[in-house]
Amino acid sequence: MDNVINYIKEHYKLIIAIVITIILLGGGLLSYYLINNYQAKKENSEEIASLESYNTEDEEKEKTKISKKVTKIKVDIKGAVQSPGVYEVSDETIINDLINMAGGLTADASTKNINLALKAEDEMAIIIYTQKELEQKEEKVEDTCYTDSYDLGNCLEEKKSVVKKSNTKTTNNSSSPTQEQSTPSVVSINSATQEELMTLSGIGEAKANNIIAYREEIGGFKSIEEIMNVKGIGEAIFNKIKDHITL
Repeated sequence: MDNVINYIKEHYKLIIAIVITIILLGGGLLSYYLINNYQAKKENSEEIASLESYNTEDEEKEKTKISKKVTKIKVDIKGAVQSPGVYEVSDETIINDLINMAGGLTADASTKNINLALKAEDEMAIIIYTQKELEQKEEKVEDTCYTDSYDLGNCLEEKKSVVKKSNTKTTNNSSSPTQEQSTPSVVSINSATQEELMTLSGIGEAKANNIIAYREEIGGFKSIEEIMNVKGIGEAIFNKIKDHITL
């Protein structure tokens, strides 16, 4: 024991230096561990946050894709275009796009009576008239024609360029009665005015004038079925109006 004490007394400076070195090394190692552990946690947190952000952005993109899902529709474009026909397009397509898809306008085509920015609708018909065809119509026609999808005759006679299915009560920018207004209970085909005749389903201005001209020529209708002799009025239209006409 005395030898140990004497050894310590003789070498206390060396012993103190060793102890200090051990303490410093221990502190350094501890600091290194704590710093590395903190850095690892920080990096892990940032990685998790980045992953969460990525997942959130990815989910938002998927939601956006779903919300912007394209709906396909079919539109018929006729008349003065290079390639008339039925085209399948998205519901965001406008009339100007359809004209381009159809190869563009012919040299004599006119679009002055068409809203080229109008969005297409399913089963819509677009008729592009020539300048000469439009000049043959006394008044400029700009409104949309609503009709049964199987009967475009009245719209064509009236030089309407945008034809939609009959799902609306009124036509755009039109002050005169049309086939989409409320049909009266009974209209006399022998005495009704042009405006009264035009309230019948499928009877536009041209057909109303044809009815009046026919009845004046023959001295009046003898039966309601005789109205089918009028130009432009066939069995389909007669079946729609027969319950609303009388002599």
